[in-house]
Amino acid sequence: SGIGLVVGTAALIGALVSPLAGPLGDKVGFRAVLIGALVVGGVAVAPMPLAASLASLTGLAIAYGASIAVVQAMVFSLLAIEVPPERRSATLNLVLLPLYVAGIAGPSAAAVLAATVGVPAIYPLAGGIMIASAVIISALTRRSDR
Repeated sequence: SGIGLVVGTAALIGALVSPLAGPLGDKVGFRAVLIGALVVGGVAVAPMPLAASLASLTGLAIAYGASIAVVQAMVFSLLAIEVPPERRSATLNLVLLPLYVAGIAGPSAAAVLAATVGVPAIYPLAGGIMIASAVIISALTRRSDR
């Protein structure tokens, strides 16, 4: 089916892109790659409800899937290089906790939101959250560099 093509292709591209993210982070900086991936993901997910064809939806899903894979790789790369070894386990648990909570509460919250504002409105909201995250990380990075 068309949805299977979109989801499967995006997942495959994400799996292929993820190992390339580390070397890119080594070259240009993990935070820079993280910020870029968040922006790409936000820009890709926001217009998905407006996709005029299966091909355009697939293209957006590929960009989004790749960006999510890069975001995950950068988060764990930053964890590995920024956190002292004796604190990594506890920090990893703190990093994973929001993911677990989101996995449990997210679908219910999205269902309520979709029932309230409609499914298409969720995509620009998700894109806005990703871009806002990039802006916040960028601002915090600049502040810590001073």
